[in-house]
Amino acid sequence: MAGDGEYDYDIYDEDFYADEDPYHVDDYNWDPYSTGEGSSVPIPKPRSRQQRRLDAARQQRRVDAAQGIINIHHDAYMVKEPCRTSALTAKEWLAELTVGHPKRMYQSFRMSKTNFFALCELLETRYGLEEGERISVQEQVAIFLWIVGQRANNRNAQERFQRSGETISRRFHNVLNSLNAMAIEWIKPWPWPRQEVHSKIRSNNRYYPHFAVIFCVNFPHFHFF
Repeated sequence: MAGDGEYDYDIYDEDFYADEDPYHVDDYNWDPYSTGEGSSVPIPKPRSRQQRRLDAARQQRRVDAAQGIINIHHDAYMVKEPCRTSALTAKEWLAELTVGHPKRMYQSFRMSKTNFFALCELLETRYGLEEGERISVQEQVAIFLWIVGQRANNRNAQERFQRSGETISRRFHNVLNSLNAMAIEWIKPWPWPRQEVHSKIRSNNRYYPHFAVIFCVNFPHFHFF
């Protein structure tokens, strides 16, 4: 480049920079992309000792945070410590209710033993409620009736039936779907057809106009009105 008349020195001549600081450490207004005429490759400005310590501290905090997240995930999802370990399982509890005092069944599920087992058989044979791999139809119906009858939530049902929250939710909705299929046939105005709404429904703001239908189901084992 020195031969073309534009520069009076060779930028690649090491002797030219021998007495200069190539990194411009003492230049506080130094532009990291201004490396001298004739060069397009930026020379990174070395960071001070304090800046290097700050960078190392920031990096260590990131590592510690990532390690903490990994530990939380490991403890929550990888270490499977049994939670529902009561000796009284749902199967044993239902067996107690079946042979115990009739009031226990009625107080738990709001229906008698006869009606409970009749409902289980009806939902299984006619409305698609299936037995699970490790859960019976009776237990599924019991979960549904206990939650509805006791105004219980998912966590209460987990403790009562010694099941996971996902199992409680899935089995509850399975029974609900079967009852919806049953309702199409069993819940209808009577006598049929009927145009007017029953006075009890019309006079109650909780029902009318949201549930403008007459509930009159005649089943051999139980009645709904």
